[in-house]
Amino acid sequence: MRKTALIITAVWILPLIAPLTGNASSVLDGIEKKMALTRTLTADFVQIKHLAMFETPVEIRGTIHMEKPDKLAWQVQSPIAYSLIMDGETIIKKDGDTGKTNRISIKGNPVMDTAVRQIKLWFSGEYAALEQSYKVAVQSESPVTVRFEPGENNPAGRMLDEILVRFREDEKYISVIRLLETNGDTTEIRFSNIRINRKIPDAIWNPGK
Repeated sequence: MRKTALIITAVWILPLIAPLTGNASSVLDGIEKKMALTRTLTADFVQIKHLAMFETPVEIRGTIHMEKPDKLAWQVQSPIAYSLIMDGETIIKKDGDTGKTNRISIKGNPVMDTAVRQIKLWFSGEYAALEQSYKVAVQSESPVTVRFEPGENNPAGRMLDEILVRFREDEKYISVIRLLETNGDTTEIRFSNIRINRKIPDAIWNPGK
């Protein structure tokens, strides 16, 4: 599970590659405009990890909270309970069993700062920022499904062959993210019970208080 977390984090550190095709650029522009209307979001997720060497997948379940412009909480309920809260310039990790929290400052840590900013870009729908970072192809327009391929100058390409993102029918948020790793492993994150533009309790952003 730690390796999976590192791979998901590595996706967001993005340098230069080819620009989007006209069709992909137009589709992502439309998605970005619709997702811009989403100010807050709460959704359940299932993360399924298929290991090339094993038949039985690893499954993680939890809840994600997002509040623009700079708040994101990733709460895992099973198999091990913990939370990661990104709030401005701070990352908070909370142990679900003990309730203990560990705060990490992003200030002065350019690698962590870049990773956090890119995670927020993907989940907030600001896809214009990815135009110079991936080869992009639209695989389906109903529902919209977009393939992002890291290039040779992209650090994510050392671990990932592609990222497949499928959007909801109303295109207001993501329904599935699928990561294909260079070693043949896959990680798929499915979102359900999506609640848009509802008040998120302050306690989500202030664990332990």
